Amino acid sequence: AIRPDNLVFLATGDQVQLDRDISVSILYPPRADETTYRKMTQASEDENRTSLLMLVDYEGVTTLMTGDIGEAGERAVLEAGKNTLQADILKVGHHGSKSSSSEAFLDAVGADFAVIQCGRNTFGHPTGEVIEKLHAHDIIVLRNDLYGAVRFKIDKGKIVGISETTSRIPADRTGFT
Repeated sequence: AIRPDNLVFLATGDQVQLDRDISVSILYPPRADETTYRKMTQASEDENRTSLLMLVDYEGVTTLMTGDIGEAGERAVLEAGKNTLQADILKVGHHGSKSSSSEAFLDAVGADFAVIQCGRNTFGHPTGEVIEKLHAHDIIVLRNDLYGAVRFKIDKGKIVGISETTSRIPADRTGFT
C-alpha cells in the first residue's frame, strides 16, 4: 500500500541530478499543499492529471517525458510561460490519445523525434489525429507497438543512431541512412 508519509512529491521547479551527465527538471505539476498530495495518493483520484512533466538532459540531448498529461496539462504549462519545453525527443503524452499533443504544445517542444509508448489496446491509442499532427510538424514517429523498445545512441551531445527490438524501423523514418 502507498504510504503518503514516505513519498516525496516533485513539482515545478524541482531538479534532480541522477548522474554527472543526467539531470531531470520538473516542469509540471505546480507545488501543492499536503492535503492535496495526500488526496493524490487515493485510488479514486484521476492520476492522469497529476502526471509529471519532466525534461531529462543526457549529455545535452533533451527528452520531454510527459506521462499521461493531456491537453489541459499542456495548456497549463504553456500558460505558465514555460520556455523550457524545447526538446530533441518527445515522449508523447497519454499513449498518443486524442487528449494529448496540441498544436501549441508541439510548436513549443519542437522535437525531431516522438516516441509513443503503447501496445495493443481497446482505446485506439495512438490516434490517427495525433500521428498526423506529429508528421505535420516533421517529427519522426517511433511507436513501441510497432518497433518494441526504442533506443537512441547519443555521442558528444548528438543523437547518432536509433535502434529498436524488432528491426522493423525503415531507415527513411529514422533520419539516419
